[in-house]
Amino acid sequence: MKKLLIVIFAFCLLGCVSTPSAKDLATADFGNKPVNYEENIKSIVGTNLKDPFSAQYKFDEPRKGYVEGGLMQNFELQYGWVIPVHVNAKNSFGAYVGFKTKYFLIHNELIEDVTYGYKLGAVKIL
Repeated sequence: MKKLLIVIFAFCLLGCVSTPSAKDLATADFGNKPVNYEENIKSIVGTNLKDPFSAQYKFDEPRKGYVEGGLMQNFELQYGWVIPVHVNAKNSFGAYVGFKTKYFLIHNELIEDVTYGYKLGAVKIL
């Protein structure tokens, strides 16, 4: 019951975030389009893998996007470049588990894993 209340509360808070207008998007600071980000993302993802050297990666093109901040971020929008990364890694038995998609937001070389926010609907790709 507690978990259900937490989920309902989280969705209520997500409803407090407003969608940016066309004017806001036109004047937003997305930062420079990232160019050399693949190795940095691989090192971030690799810290949570059993065998990071055997992981297989597929990188999608960076696209402009934003993350809707929650209560801790004062409901502010964070703009940047969203990069979906498909990762196939080995489990403890040495077998590949299949590609899983992770999402990263890059703004001026600062990389943030926003996968959880994407699953909650807080990450928007333009």
